[in-house]
Amino acid sequence: MYMRYQKGTIPLALLLGLSAARASAINLPNPLGVGTIHDLLNKIIDGLMLFSVPIVVGVIVWGAYLIMFGGANEENIEKGKHAILYAVVGYGIILLAKGIELIIRDFFR
Repeated sequence: MYMRYQKGTIPLALLLGLSAARASAINLPNPLGVGTIHDLLNKIIDGLMLFSVPIVVGVIVWGAYLIMFGGANEENIEKGKHAILYAVVGYGIILLAKGIELIIRDFFR
């Protein structure tokens, strides 16, 4: 009474049948909320700019604190100068990233 099938025939048929029936029913929303790579880059760079401003201000204040209260200790004064320099250079790189993104966007239009 039992019908004999070749190995893999039934699972493959079920898989194909289920995938064809479900393919039209699945609708995944875009979790990023962007449609193009340009919008994604712009969103990332804007997030970096928003996140980096308080960090840059904090590092500059910390560097100024080291310089002002370094006293006769030249090491603290140099640490403060380097902290301010690195904060400004780091924020400049983030600003350049925004400029480069705008250049790339204009190039591909």
